[in-house]
Formats: sequence, C-alpha cells, structure tokens
Amino acid sequence: IITNPKPQGCARSRIIGAQKASADILMFVDSHIEMESSTWLQHLLLPILENPRTMSIQTIDVMNDLGDTYDYVEEKNKNNEQYGVLNEEFFFSYVQNRFGNMGQEAVESPSDRLPYETPFGPGSLFAIRRDEFWRLGGYDYGLYVWGGENTELALKVWTCGGRVVMVPCSRVGHVYRVHLKENADRWPPPLAQALTDRIGLAHDGMWNVRGSPASNFTKIITRNNLRVLNLWVGETHPATLKYYRQTFDIATSESSLQQQQRLLPPEWYQYIEEMKQDKHWLYQQSKKVENQCQDFDWFDKHVFMKLVGRHHPWHPKSIVRKLKENGVNCGAHKAGNCKLCPQGNGAAWCNGDCRWEYGKGGGGGECVLKDSAK
Repeated sequence: IITNPKPQGCARSRIIGAQKASADILMFVDSHIEMESSTWLQHLLLPILENPRTMSIQTIDVMNDLGDTYDYVEEKNKNNEQYGVLNEEFFFSYVQNRFGNMGQEAVESPSDRLPYETPFGPGSLFAIRRDEFWRLGGYDYGLYVWGGENTELALKVWTCGGRVVMVPCSRVGHVYRVHLKENADRWPPPLAQALTDRIGLAHDGMWNVRGSPASNFTKIITRNNLRVLNLWVGETHPATLKYYRQTFDIATSESSLQQQQRLLPPEWYQYIEEMKQDKHWLYQQSKKVENQCQDFDWFDKHVFMKLVGRHHPWHPKSIVRKLKENGVNCGAHKAGNCKLCPQGNGAAWCNGDCRWEYGKGGGGGECVLKDSAK
C-alpha cells in the first residue's frame, strides 16, 4: 500500500500507483465499490486482448449510500448500459441511446451483454495496458484534486489511435454521494484555503462561474477543465470559446484568440498563461505531437456523432436542439423561449439564459436570449 505524505488528488494518486505497477495491465478502481461476480476481470480483459489499444470500462450499478447495508438501488440499476458523453459544463454524463433526437424509430440502445464503444467513461473502474497508458502520457500530472482526468484520458485514447469500450458483463457496485439533501456537506467536499493556496490558486479576482461565486472546489474543477480544453479541444476552437461564454457569461460571438485573451476574466485567463509554462502540460502536448493525434473535429465526427448520434454539446446544432427540446432557463423558472419568461413581471423575471433589453430611452423592452446561451 502506497500512502501519499500529502493529499494528491485523483489523477496524481493514480499516476503514483501506475508508476509502481509492474504487470502488463493496469486496473484503476475506487475504494467505495464492490465487484459483483468472480469473472469481472475476465470479461474486462477480453476487449484488450482483441485490441491492445483499448480502455475497457466496467458497468456501474448504484449502491445505497445511507445506512450500513449498502443495498443495490433497483430503480437506478435498470437499463444501466449507457453511453458516456459530455455535458455543456464539460462534465461526464450518460445517455441511454443512440440517435435519441431523431425520432423513436431511429433509437438504438447498447447491448446488455457485448462490449460496446463509448465516447467517454467515468474516472476509474477501467483496465488498460500499462504500455498503452504510458504511450498516451498517463494522466496530466497538473490536474489537481478531482475533475477532468476521465475527460482527458478518453479524449487522448480516441484521438491517439485507441478506443474506449463499456463492458456489460463486468459489473461493479458503486456508492455515489447522492443524498445531498440529508447530508449537504458531503459533496462537493469543502476544501481548505491552505490547500488551494498550496497548489497555486491563491490569486485575486471575482471567481464567478455561471453567474455565482465559485467555491474552492469549483475553482479547481474549472481550472482542470481549462487545461483539458486548451490541449485536447484547442485554444481557438469554437467549442472552447463557447465553453468560455457559457461558464464565464461572456457576451460576445468573437472567436479570435485575441478576443479570447481580452474577454476571458483575468483571474481565469492567468491559468492559461501559467499552463503554457507548466512542464506537465508541455509534456502532454509533446505526447500529442509524438502520437500524431487527431483533432477535436475528427473526434466529434468519427466518435461522438458515430457512437451516440449527437454532436458535442457546444456544436451549433446541439444548442439549437437543446433550446427546442428544453426551452430556456429564466432564472427561477423555465419557459419555451425568453419572450415567455416575464409573464407580465418585466425584467425581474428575465434571468438565467435570458437578459432584458431595454427600449430607446431606457423604457419598455423585451426579454431576449443571452449571447452566452446561443
């Protein structure tokens, strides 16, 4: 058992363990899990035997996190064969089918027995060849605490010549921190200011994310996302700028690097500047060049769209579909579009995805969609 003298977070701790490992296959697991059968490993290794550049992921069943019995939550474990994707906050999420936005007759669900390819996977509970893990550069050692490591690894696996598969017959029970109402202080965990200061986050600034002050935990997750976005999506890619606009409420449609530098809040942009001098980020960049990895547009076309029938969440077609299907967030309520938000209450009911545009002379006006929500 390897014990870190100081807390190192998910990515760094896994790197430390992988550096000590000597077997051909690395297996990454959480502490709050249990394997559900005696053959979980055999099923997990088969896809790697077929293709040595495979990241092979277990299928997760939810265990109750309240009480002492840790029973399986039956209603949450139906149709657990799902595809891993990203949401607009650059967080890992699931969808249950392919082509789900193209009409019921086109929907396809993944196999409940055979391994199937997926764009993304969770942060652990997977196996990969040790030589393949290091060929890809391992995890980015500059990712702090939690967040971004699973996104980064999946992007580099796919774009650098590998594949990611879910394995339905290798099942694992996992305790999620889901009961936030009963235990509000459990997730996200509070992080001491001394910790964030020690890892280089003690900068002055507004520190707002999606219109609200960011906690230390949110600051770290957002910083990690910026690292992954700038390397694996691209610092000038429209998806990166769209993430900036949504996350930091930037009201512009400019896409040039110069505009990004001027408009990204300085307390956040300093991370971009620091990253470019960071040896761990530069190492990941060199591995990307060495492995002749594909770009994010290739990933969107040949992985995201092919496997789940959807574009990445910042693609113009994805944004149009989201607004059509879900309407807009008016702040404290939702509506079909921004014009329907006020309901006779004027600017006070025009928030969230929308803003109040006053008429000439400051009178009247209407509720319109923010640039950051387009």
